[in-house]
Amino acid sequence: MQAQTLVCGLYGAQEKDAQTKVCGYKNKLIREGFIMQKNILVVDDDSEMREEIAAVIRDEGFRVDTAGDGPSAKKKVEGGDFDAAILDLKLPGMTGFDILEYIRQKNLKTKVIIITGSLLDDDMPDEKLGDVKKNKKTLATADFVLKKPFDIRTLIYMVQKVTGKKK
Repeated sequence: MQAQTLVCGLYGAQEKDAQTKVCGYKNKLIREGFIMQKNILVVDDDSEMREEIAAVIRDEGFRVDTAGDGPSAKKKVEGGDFDAAILDLKLPGMTGFDILEYIRQKNLKTKVIIITGSLLDDDMPDEKLGDVKKNKKTLATADFVLKKPFDIRTLIYMVQKVTGKKK
């Protein structure tokens, strides 16, 4: 029943109703490889935020991996096949800009959604984020940018949009 929770967790379906039967059949197809789940990487140094986003994205039927710092995220991107990455900008070890730039330089097919509470303003440079002008150019290569705090439904919409997954 764990797989049903992953794919259909937001519906609160009971074993006897039609939604559960549909979800159960869908999960069987996923397990048998007929339906490929989209892979999402969630990167945020705030463990509570990271795990909350990961749980919601899993409930939408995605396979999710997480990282809490820049080097771990880069290593996962290098070794994984992610359809999308949700990146915070301020990370220990390297920034979300560095990871986004790496993804673009390697021509990976990974779509990128930036989530940030930081302002990218020439008048207010942020030492942790580095060169503002360079970062603005890098940020322009992201598929979406979402300012914290955000409505989780907006993030879900963005993930569905970049992965081509329809609800």
